[in-house]
Amino acid sequence: MMNDDRLYYYTDYNTFKLILENSTLRFKESTSSNDKLDTIQLYDELFQMAEEKLNEKELETEQKFYFDMLKHNGVNSSRISLVACFTTKADSRMLWDAYTMHRKDRAAIRYNGVCIEFSKSCLRAAMEKSASIFDIKDCRNITYGFEGIRDYLENIMDIFSTEVKNLSNYKDQKQSYIPPIQIPYTNKVLELKKCIVIPLLHLIDKFDTEAPFIKHIFWQEESEIRALLSIKKRDRNVKRLGRYEDGSFFFDIVIDEKCITKVILGPEFSDKDIEEVNNINGKLSFENLKIEKSRGTNIITNR
Repeated sequence: MMNDDRLYYYTDYNTFKLILENSTLRFKESTSSNDKLDTIQLYDELFQMAEEKLNEKELETEQKFYFDMLKHNGVNSSRISLVACFTTKADSRMLWDAYTMHRKDRAAIRYNGVCIEFSKSCLRAAMEKSASIFDIKDCRNITYGFEGIRDYLENIMDIFSTEVKNLSNYKDQKQSYIPPIQIPYTNKVLELKKCIVIPLLHLIDKFDTEAPFIKHIFWQEESEIRALLSIKKRDRNVKRLGRYEDGSFFFDIVIDEKCITKVILGPEFSDKDIEEVNNINGKLSFENLKIEKSRGTNIITNR
């Protein structure tokens, strides 16, 4: 029976050394993975939903406003979503291949990566402590495919409509979030009311925070659990994020030995590798970690 507090994180040898040296775990932008649809698949479904809904004669006004806006302006997420990817599968041959051997930016010559077993509760605590600049911190299972997703999206849209109706009862409809809109080729200016703007911002934010947790069914065998740190693009703390040369963001959280319940050494993790990581004078001590050899030791090799 799987322990619900256990998460597994696969990484290559060099990254493992960095984890030992710095006692940190790196979160990267979800859209920088090897999945072309990562984070954007929810929006693809919304676009299809918009095409269908805009043909409905009895579509509620506020929903027509949103779907029209989506269709004509596209999606520009209001957030920066950074993720660290885990799985429920320990010592998986497939995941040794995918995440320790054939990384997007480099390839290893031996199966000498590691599978780190994390405590989920400890990871959550580390996220709370180290990542206070993020207003959204979450850790949960990925939803694969779109079975039931349409009903879920319909429910979110219904909540949006209800919020619009409730706020429309307020006398004061002034808002400062979205400035007046000049209508092209006219002298008219459109001032959006509070009853549409605030629910609309809530709706967009809801989609932006849910999108990283929905992936194509193709990836289902990975059984991914994803940790998310999300921050508004307009937040002044964005300047505290790290950036790669390609412009994508990252952020490192501090972890300690309590977070790592054990380390499964890759099938070709050698005695020389053990000696090297033992000699790292880092913030995490390899000697203090519980170590286990992969079941594939002396079985699989990179040919």
